[in-house]
Amino acid sequence: MSRINWHSDLEQVRKELPRLHPDFFSAKNEAEFHARLDQLQNNAENMDTYSIVMEIARIVGTAKDAHTAVMLPQNYRLPFDCYPFAEGLYITATDSDHKELLHSRIESIGGHETATILARMSEIIPHENRQFVLSSLPSFVICADILYGVGLITSPEETVVTVASKQGKIFERTIKTLPYDDYQALPDPSHNMPLYRQHRDKYYWSSFDNGLLYINYSKCKNMEDIAVGGFAESLRAELSANKGIRKIVIDLRHNRGGNSELFRPFLAWLCREESLNQRGKLFVLVGRDTFSSAALNAYYLKFNTKALFVGEPTGAKPNHFGEVQYLELESSGLLIRYSTKYYELIEDDAQQSLVPDIECEVSFKDYSQGIDSFLAAVVAGK
Repeated sequence: MSRINWHSDLEQVRKELPRLHPDFFSAKNEAEFHARLDQLQNNAENMDTYSIVMEIARIVGTAKDAHTAVMLPQNYRLPFDCYPFAEGLYITATDSDHKELLHSRIESIGGHETATILARMSEIIPHENRQFVLSSLPSFVICADILYGVGLITSPEETVVTVASKQGKIFERTIKTLPYDDYQALPDPSHNMPLYRQHRDKYYWSSFDNGLLYINYSKCKNMEDIAVGGFAESLRAELSANKGIRKIVIDLRHNRGGNSELFRPFLAWLCREESLNQRGKLFVLVGRDTFSSAALNAYYLKFNTKALFVGEPTGAKPNHFGEVQYLELESSGLLIRYSTKYYELIEDDAQQSLVPDIECEVSFKDYSQGIDSFLAAVVAGK
């Protein structure tokens, strides 16, 4: 690491990123971009690699383009998974050595409360709205390299985590980090798991029950055993043959993108089918993870159907950059993802998210009880 020429890499960022990106300074960030680069070049020789990389992430984040970001090194992690619910940041999975932490609420990491953690992470997560920060938080909070780089823990090898148990008892644990590949989460102990938490190994699947056809589309990418086109063909067949379908739900809430064109032919067919394209019959579930190509699919449905949208505001801004490529810094090898195209979907560029017609809270209470408030709103006919 001592052989890295950070001054040269930072000059590469200064010259190439604004040239490669279609409009890197659209956020009126040119002065801040250059000032931060100047400061880092002056101070880099007195900083460790973690801190330098995190500052580069902050500099790239001045563009306020969620697709344009430093690909942060992720080598070591905390031995749990977590999620920011309405009531706080909760541990949703862990390994056999830390079973007592399961479903506890994180109060602090390294002595820093969750509000401070969110603020620090917001500095290095390029975003266009708060929803995308919440979407990204679970993968950032458990990464020891990132926690150490932003100064939330004093060692990448271990830290103290303070939690509140399900009974409200506050306790702390000194936790050692481990390589990502060494983490083995215990099976989810939940019973009667809601549909959206089933078949997490699949990009898309469907289920029909009690008049409701539920279509889970969680990644805009082909699976090996069945391509999106084949899946879409089976959906068309079922929708054409099954006269008992009273409601159709397309769940995009956990879809962070891929290729928006893969599902477009099915969506176009759905738009043309008047018996299916009806208000009160067609529903689309969206949330903080609805991003990139999934957001394009959501807006296609918004513009061309009578669907009711249910859930949270999306992590994607309606008008946004996308179609990413990668810039590799010559000395360090650090990768920076950057956008190459701008999508203008609506006239109002100030709009930060696709806001659903029916908004639902994502609560730990519902999660722990196996309740899907999004789908419940559809079933209730709200």
